[in-house]
Amino acid sequence: MAITPVLHKNLSQSAKENLRVYLHKLRDSCTEKLPPEVELAKMLSVSRGTIRRALDDLEKEGLLLRIHGRGTFLNPNGFQVKANLGAMLEFGTVIQRSGYKSRMELLSVEECPAEEDTAGKLQIPEGSPLTRVVRMYYADSRPAIYSLAFIPRAVFEEQPTEEDWRMRTNFDLLQSEAGRLMVRDCIEICAVTREAAEEELDCRLAQMPDALLRLEACSYDQENVPAIWGAAFYRTDLVRFHLFREREST
Repeated sequence: MAITPVLHKNLSQSAKENLRVYLHKLRDSCTEKLPPEVELAKMLSVSRGTIRRALDDLEKEGLLLRIHGRGTFLNPNGFQVKANLGAMLEFGTVIQRSGYKSRMELLSVEECPAEEDTAGKLQIPEGSPLTRVVRMYYADSRPAIYSLAFIPRAVFEEQPTEEDWRMRTNFDLLQSEAGRLMVRDCIEICAVTREAAEEELDCRLAQMPDALLRLEACSYDQENVPAIWGAAFYRTDLVRFHLFREREST
């Protein structure tokens, strides 16, 4: 069965996405067991270490099962998952995997000083200039996610224009314009009222329900340096999360 070789500069991410497509082909062919890592690495023209990292990520997403002494297998339940809480996904991707067409709208972008709490999370001096970005993401025609992000202006040698912020995601701009690839994040989850979300975002949340899921996250780059902190507000009638867990051996 054919599998697309990796050509993108970000090998781990490209390997993971190519493997994801390959897993769907395996499922469609009713094949459950994956080839060995060495064979997969040869098929994608990458190192075994790159394949192992990609498989680790896909296992965390619940798409794979590794059984000691037997190999790596598709997890049939994993393909029923729309949005996995254990995966670091861009908001538009979360919406698309939930079965909707995604569209992003920039609501505001402005400079502000880092307050004590935000400065601490981003490990920068209090008062450092930040870019504050508020976006809205649609699921088909309905607002589904509002996001608030704070990014240190110092990460960019040349500041992105408002049109850049309008057309591209925060992660995309950080990677392409600042060389900062976000590889992990630390999140905190709670439920909030629409009124509390409106106060934090400083905007009206049209067509959103009275209760929202708030995910606060600090994202770290490939050097384990925080580069973006913020919060996202989800309407859970449109976006539902799953999380695969394994019981610790005793």
